[in-house]
Amino acid sequence: MSPRSLHVHLDAYLSVREALGFQMRAERTLLRDFVGFVEAHGDGGPIRAHLAVDWACASSAQRGRGGAAQRLSMARRFLTYLRATLPETEIPPRGPRPSEGQFFGQVGGEHFVSRCDETKWCAFRAYFCR
Repeated sequence: MSPRSLHVHLDAYLSVREALGFQMRAERTLLRDFVGFVEAHGDGGPIRAHLAVDWACASSAQRGRGGAAQRLSMARRFLTYLRATLPETEIPPRGPRPSEGQFFGQVGGEHFVSRCDETKWCAFRAYFCR
């Protein structure tokens, strides 16, 4: 996905949410940060769930688990919107980690589980990683 198209999708998402009456000031800032993170750390292909978790966890040391959970929730809503147009987009699951034998995400789940061992720990990785 090109960086320009991701920004177009984000602007459309924010416009829809504002039209529905949601205040999007904080989300606008944080989701623009998320898009920048995806551009910097993504591979140019579909957005993978681990990117949302990595982004949410990036500032968890400063904002704690509550801040990271809020950031992941914002990213999850945007990715749900994006998935309607780009079905290969992955959305981090809600709740506790998948049970043994299940993989994280629908595509590339095995990659995320193995990637967890290589990256910095955060509250969400404790849920999603074995």
